[in-house]
Amino acid sequence: MRMTAILLMSVLPFSTYAANQQGMNDADMQKMMQSIEKMQACMSKISQKEIQALTAKSEKFSNSIMSLCEQGQRDKAQEKAIAFAKEFANNATLKKMEKCGSMASDMIPNMQEMISNENGSDQGKHVCDSLSELE
Repeated sequence: MRMTAILLMSVLPFSTYAANQQGMNDADMQKMMQSIEKMQACMSKISQKEIQALTAKSEKFSNSIMSLCEQGQRDKAQEKAIAFAKEFANNATLKKMEKCGSMASDMIPNMQEMISNENGSDQGKHVCDSLSELE
């Protein structure tokens, strides 16, 4: 339920954006609300234990990487980050969440492009540099 709330909160700014777009009518708004409901239903099928395990693993990884970066072991941190990203890409729970999240891209035609542009902005950066920007 917590993850559904988080996803919904991340989608709400897009719904405001969509509503402000020229040509948005009641039918479009209704379609968008149906997409949100589908996404919520999809997320509710994902086990909270799986999500909690994924969250715990991510936090443990993040702490490990931060520690390596603080110790000046940038190469080792980068290697671990790449290995973790590959492992995460194949995680069944994450794939389920991505599937649910992709339902939101149907709400706004340019949403997938916006997400791709934002996700691509960190490519080529070192993991230690990315972490220091978050602090």
